Amino acid sequence: MAFVNKQATRTQQGSILAEDMDRTNTNAVLKRDYEVWYSALEKKQVLNFRGDVETALAQENPETMKIQDIFKIMASKANQKWDNDADRLVSHDVERAQGLYLTAPAIKHKVDKLKVDTGLYLSWERDVKNMRTSLGH
Repeated sequence: MAFVNKQATRTQQGSILAEDMDRTNTNAVLKRDYEVWYSALEKKQVLNFRGDVETALAQENPETMKIQDIFKIMASKANQKWDNDADRLVSHDVERAQGLYLTAPAIKHKVDKLKVDTGLYLSWERDVKNMRTSLGH
């Protein structure tokens, strides 16, 4: 029973945080931080998402491809492996297909390291802390 109560408390805290973020411009601030971070990665060619998409489309007809198929090709080229069950899920869900690519060994390490090295997580923590302070939490 204690586990259930802890889970409920975490869910309530998450809901309160989401509501607070909706009432303030925090989502816009976090999105701006992400866009600045991502632009820097592309500019320095550390992570070339656009190039990965172009490579995935090179052998295919982009007019008939689903975005999930593009992510699956990108994931495969980044040494990601998955089974038939995962393939069925990924084929119908864009977020799962994107996750397949972002968790590929050749991509995940770069993304995780860069989130820390470039200060993205620190800026997000700062922005959320500022929001909570302004709301009196």
